[in-house]
Amino acid sequence: MREKTIGKRLQGYNLRIISLFILFIFISASLHGAERLDLSAPEKKAKSLVMLAHEFVKKNSGNMELIQETIENDPRFKNEEHRLYIFMHAYSQEKRKAVCVAHGIRPELIGKNMWGLRTPNGRLLFQEEIKLINKQDEVWLEYDWLNPYTQKIGRKRSFFKKVNLDDGRTAWIGCGFWKK
Repeated sequence: MREKTIGKRLQGYNLRIISLFILFIFISASLHGAERLDLSAPEKKAKSLVMLAHEFVKKNSGNMELIQETIENDPRFKNEEHRLYIFMHAYSQEKRKAVCVAHGIRPELIGKNMWGLRTPNGRLLFQEEIKLINKQDEVWLEYDWLNPYTQKIGRKRSFFKKVNLDDGRTAWIGCGFWKK
């Protein structure tokens, strides 16, 4: 009788540990940018644009001029309905650099090191992106940013994917949308 009671307690104890472990895994995945299964239309489109740009960049990474020109001018890398465009930064944590190498609507940013740039609420966004993209090859991130269409600060949700360039640099390709 006593052995059955101890056995039931151990089963209950093991069940609680397993349940807590599963809960921990679920929470950890949520906190680390794991992708939801129910992406919204703008999320799906942003991700598909990044994946398309990623393939293009991998095939042409020896020609950064072609990449910039294509990302800026080719309609395949934009979506007017959701106001989406591609942006790309080459980075080096050791050199403290996050340099814009391509941008779909703001070519004046090309060549600028955005390492120390802060969001309106003080986040070192580019340093945060580098830490995340170094842990995972792709990640979603939300942040406050200047909306170039409205010239107002808005909440932006972006998808980023890491890519290695032919010249040895590491970069990320991103695309995001402003939340309403």
